[in-house]
Amino acid sequence: MVSAATDVAKAITLSDADIVTMSREYIEWMDTHNEVAGPDTEMGQRLERLTKDIKVDGLDLNFKVYNVIDVNAFACGDGSVRVCGGLMKVMDDNEVMAVIGHEIGHVLHSDSKDAMKNAYLTSAAKNAAGATSDVVAKLSDSQLGDLATALAGAQYSQKQENEADDYGFEFSVANGLDPYSMHNSLNKLMSLSEDAPKSSKFRQMFSSHPETAKRVERMKEKADEYMKIRVASEIIYCIYRLILQENKILFPCNRRLEQYVWQCEDKLEKIVEKCRAFCESMDNDLLEDIINSYHTWTKWKLNSDISVVSGRYQLDFEKWWYIPRPLVGEW
Repeated sequence: MVSAATDVAKAITLSDADIVTMSREYIEWMDTHNEVAGPDTEMGQRLERLTKDIKVDGLDLNFKVYNVIDVNAFACGDGSVRVCGGLMKVMDDNEVMAVIGHEIGHVLHSDSKDAMKNAYLTSAAKNAAGATSDVVAKLSDSQLGDLATALAGAQYSQKQENEADDYGFEFSVANGLDPYSMHNSLNKLMSLSEDAPKSSKFRQMFSSHPETAKRVERMKEKADEYMKIRVASEIIYCIYRLILQENKILFPCNRRLEQYVWQCEDKLEKIVEKCRAFCESMDNDLLEDIINSYHTWTKWKLNSDISVVSGRYQLDFEKWWYIPRPLVGEW
């Protein structure tokens, strides 16, 4: 009983350093008790290719894939990320990375720390029945087994899941992945859970309540909004570059395009004001007005033969500043 009471007291006062230490011991135990797909395997090479350039401030990330059929992934406070082979098999690269981002989000939001503390408490309660000695500094094999069991049964709150979904979305966008990756991965997990046995933990995780469907829809709405803003930005950037091109002004970076257009003497009337208004309102009529105004203003005429236009793309892109013809990509 003394050992169990000590365990409980330690769990309540676990520091970040304690979590990192316990996470390392837990990961070592998991890596020992699960077959790790090595660097010479297809799954190992795929995960290495996907994650080799991933960096997150404050985390010393390391990745491995378990050669198991489970459709799952998890991350720990020490920066360890583990992906199960079952998930690698049913998801494409973008979806795998979105799930990894989601799990990293749990770590950054301290969800994993809370889960580790709760799991430690659960394993301590089990320990109460037969413990007779003080808790050792390094967890025993049986304690780590209890910890693994407790963590396997842990579930995050809806708020925690939503915040991790948000991070997974932002992680995907920041790493140049499909903005719909988080939505697609959640949608696939929900669909797979519908075919899983009713008694399985996988089905309980993803289809036991309507909140999962809400998460899927929420990520779709987030991606839709992002794409809407991105497309609007690209349209405005195209208009701005065409104006600069016709003024024979070299392009600056995107964030300074508006400044350069503003300084042009030869430009559409109130073009900057109109473009700003469009980005705020996303009004299609205003966009139509901007495009029509540009066609009225420009002195260039686009060749109606698309093969001619496409064939000159490289020359237009590299030498536009002294050839009076707009970038093909802008049209």
